[in-house]
Amino acid sequence: GRAAPDASMGSAPAEEDPGATKKAAAVASVPAETRYPYSAKLAQPRDAGKRDCAIARESAGERIAGAVHLNRMHLFGLDPDSIVSRVNSSSSAPRIPSLAESMAVGSLGFAGVSAVAFGVWAWGGRWLHAQAGELGLHAACAAVLIGGGGGVFSRLVIDPERLRRSYALFALAFFLYAGVWTGSYFSLRNRSGEWLGAVLGPAILGMTLANAFGATTAVRKVVVIVVVTHLLGYFAGGFLYEGFPSDTGKLLWGAAYGLGFGAGIGYALYTCQTEVRQRLREQPPLNHD
Repeated sequence: GRAAPDASMGSAPAEEDPGATKKAAAVASVPAETRYPYSAKLAQPRDAGKRDCAIARESAGERIAGAVHLNRMHLFGLDPDSIVSRVNSSSSAPRIPSLAESMAVGSLGFAGVSAVAFGVWAWGGRWLHAQAGELGLHAACAAVLIGGGGGVFSRLVIDPERLRRSYALFALAFFLYAGVWTGSYFSLRNRSGEWLGAVLGPAILGMTLANAFGATTAVRKVVVIVVVTHLLGYFAGGFLYEGFPSDTGKLLWGAAYGLGFGAGIGYALYTCQTEVRQRLREQPPLNHD
């Protein structure tokens, strides 16, 4: 009635399985953090997590800095490095306008250009409106402002190759300004649309100029001055036109608009080239005589 005895009791030990031994040795050779990744992660010191976060932040900062650098408009070649390099390679000394000269030339020069552009409206507006519509009339006036304004403001750029480079920049900046202004006005067709365009348009122009010259730290100051001077010139001209609702009033509007807006653009160009002036004072151009 007793249970049968265990066959293993009192018997010789069983032989080890060679395959199992090799498997155990292979497992033992694998690092613990690989076999038990979660446990290894818990065993890491607290500083490791902070270190990983710091590395991630540093990497993100480098990517952001690279993006900001790429966003600068180097295609115009008006960043400080490019301007100083061309000045030092030139055989003639650079012409550096003062703030007073920049604002005076911008104001008076652009006032004349604007008077001509508004003259297109005064003397050819009816015909252009019939042939190309209201947008066509605005485009014709903008073409005159870009063509004449590029020549005026190129005199305020410190660069041996300033004419073509500043012309290209001003054409783009004014195109963006006109597009935003016209889009704002035509989308609302009321006083609110006029005010919206009068603020957003010059703000875009100011940001474009500052970015092209690499003056990212001066963007806010440039935008504020350009917007304020634009508002003063534009609405002062509108007030004059209401007092003289004729072709003369249109010319007065153009002159007032150019005086205000041109002064603001002249100030913007002077401010955007601050680093260029500082570097030229610290490192005079090379003498090629």
